[in-house]
Amino acid sequence: MRKLSLLFVVFLISSVWGSDTRRQTFPTDAASSYFRYFDANRLYFSSYSNGIIGRNLVTGNADFFLDDLQIIYLSGIFLGAKVNGQIRTSGAYYATDFIGGMIDQNGRPVVPLDSTFRVYKISRGDNNFNNPDYLDWPAQFGAPIDDLGRPLLFGDQTLWCSYIDGDTDYRKFNQCPPLRAEIHQTIWGWQDIPNITFCRFQIINKSENDWEDAYVAFFADPDLTTFSNDLTGSDSTLQLVYCYDSEKDQLFPFQAVGFTVLQAPLVESPGDTAYTIFGPKIGFSQVEVSAPRMEDFFSDGWNDFPAWSPQTSTMIYNRFQCLNDEGNPAIDPTTGEPSKWAFSGDPITGTGWLDANPRDRRIMISTGPLDVAAGDTCELVMAINAYRGVSFKNCIDVVRQEAGALQQMFRKNVGLFSEIIYANWGEQEVAIPIRAINLVKLKKIEFDCQLVSDSVFIKMAIPTLRTEMADFSTQLDTLNNAIHVRILFDDNCLGIGKGDLANILFDAPTTTPSNELNFMV
Repeated sequence: MRKLSLLFVVFLISSVWGSDTRRQTFPTDAASSYFRYFDANRLYFSSYSNGIIGRNLVTGNADFFLDDLQIIYLSGIFLGAKVNGQIRTSGAYYATDFIGGMIDQNGRPVVPLDSTFRVYKISRGDNNFNNPDYLDWPAQFGAPIDDLGRPLLFGDQTLWCSYIDGDTDYRKFNQCPPLRAEIHQTIWGWQDIPNITFCRFQIINKSENDWEDAYVAFFADPDLTTFSNDLTGSDSTLQLVYCYDSEKDQLFPFQAVGFTVLQAPLVESPGDTAYTIFGPKIGFSQVEVSAPRMEDFFSDGWNDFPAWSPQTSTMIYNRFQCLNDEGNPAIDPTTGEPSKWAFSGDPITGTGWLDANPRDRRIMISTGPLDVAAGDTCELVMAINAYRGVSFKNCIDVVRQEAGALQQMFRKNVGLFSEIIYANWGEQEVAIPIRAINLVKLKKIEFDCQLVSDSVFIKMAIPTLRTEMADFSTQLDTLNNAIHVRILFDDNCLGIGKGDLANILFDAPTTTPSNELNFMV
């Protein structure tokens, strides 16, 4: 099957800030974990105040869905560092080391028996009279507020909670002493970006000791409807790890889910610029991001972590560094060299290091190392996106395209992408939709679309319903088989969301018949 590759060079200008029993499970005090559901868009999942995201702690079942089909069994944050030379780790796993609470100024854990440290949920249109979470918003414990002291709404819906690893009565995963970390977790999303949610983790060192060679990681056990036929992949250029359905025993629609690091913890770096959720930060850079190899309990050396074992913390800390239980690196079989990005090949083209054994899978994306002084804070911001399509290639393509658009959005306020196109060949015009994800209203977008082919020719670009009222202009470059598109919006155009900006039309009169057109933005 022939694939066509479209190369888009994007120039952006904006005048404003635009139920299974296969696993070992461990005791969890669900009664003490006050939770809420994120339900602002097509993603629907639970978030507990003990750090566990997407698992129902009453039934033990998966609790993270895209529409009506599950995509994640469990996920959560992992931390690790050396304290006076001792490795200490904490994590939200099948058992968790966290509990809703705070660490006071004297270093003592505060874990009330009431619902003070529950998950708080606010949505657009909420106020003191229609939502108790809005009324009780815990700004005194670090919940974000706006300039007027009101709860700060991220997106159309925001979930916030504070949890700690410092109460040894609630540590169910690691035997080692706690780091005495306090984590402020924010989850949000937009209705008009229907398949994406965002997560922000602010990790505060509330101990009296510095954390040396610290790591912050996100773990997930994805289950795409069924758990036995999943595969995983990674892309270092996008800071993305993903899981997708294989073609083995596929009884449900194909799905994929991706985890993209938008902001890794920052370190001082003169001359560099890092990007944060609130804009660029000059003189800083983000720490290294990697995708450790993660397997289930059948995989020698890359196994699931045991709970409450003397070796647990060392095994976790090794994994942060992309090492197995014995401290050996993962080897890319296509190069024979160590790799910090497991299964980094391209499943669409079938090249590179591929995950070739469909079964129950795990994913981790790791950031670090860095030093975190006593009293200091580090931060991780991520996006989770999911897609359901007609093939595993289609799903992977969309997840990766959206990850790239999310990275653009985080840095330039808007990201452009497209999807695989399915069409019959012949002398016809086939429309490629150019789609956008953006934060706020934009005034101007310009981009160039170049088609790399000697047998398919760009004809024109036309506006969509979203842009037909805008000032839409194009300039065709037949010499380079390219087109320049310029869109000017008035104040009422292009709000927050994901949607089509333009259709690029081209002719394919001599191409071998095929119904799949794969291209990149």
